[in-house]
Amino acid sequence: MIIMIPLSWLGELLCCVILDMYDYRGNNIPLYVPVGHACVFSLGWKINQLFDTDTKAAIRKVLTLFFILLFLFVCFFFNDTLSVALGLLFFWALNRKKFSSFYLIMSCLVLWIEVIGTNLHVWSWSQYQWIFQTVNPPIGSIFIYIGGDMILGRLCRFLLRLRKSQIVRNKLNITSKF
Repeated sequence: MIIMIPLSWLGELLCCVILDMYDYRGNNIPLYVPVGHACVFSLGWKINQLFDTDTKAAIRKVLTLFFILLFLFVCFFFNDTLSVALGLLFFWALNRKKFSSFYLIMSCLVLWIEVIGTNLHVWSWSQYQWIFQTVNPPIGSIFIYIGGDMILGRLCRFLLRLRKSQIVRNKLNITSKF
C-alpha cells in the first residue's frame, strides 16, 4: 500500500496536470487523494476477501454484465467516446486479470467515488479530451485505476526480483570469502 501512494501521486500528476483530463476544486491536487487511491485499493481487496470461491464466480458474472451494459449505455445514449476507448482498455485489462472479482469490486468502488466526487464538485472532468468527448464523470475512468494497479504489480515484481538477486549476490560474496 505504501508504494501505491507515490504511484497514485504520479498518476494524478499525469492525468490532472500534464494531460489536463480533470481539475480539482481549487486547482490543486489535494494531499489526501493519493492516500485515498491506496485506501480504495485496500478496501476492494478486503471486500473481495470476504467472499468464497462460488460467490466470487457469481460476482464476476453479475458485475461483468453490469459493466458491459453500463459502457454500452454511455456509448449510445451519451456519445461518450472517451469511455468507449477506456472501456476497451478496461475489458482488455479485466481479461488479462481473468475477470478477477477483486478488480470488478474495485471498479464499483471507483465508479461510486467518481459519481460522488463529481456531484459534490470536488473535481470535474473536461468534456472534450483530445479527439474524444465525455460525460462528467466518464465511466471509462475506472480503467485508470486498474491500469495503475497493473503498473504497480509490475513494479513490485521487478523490485522483488531485484531484491532477491541482491540477496543471492550478497550470499555468494559472503560464501566466496571463506
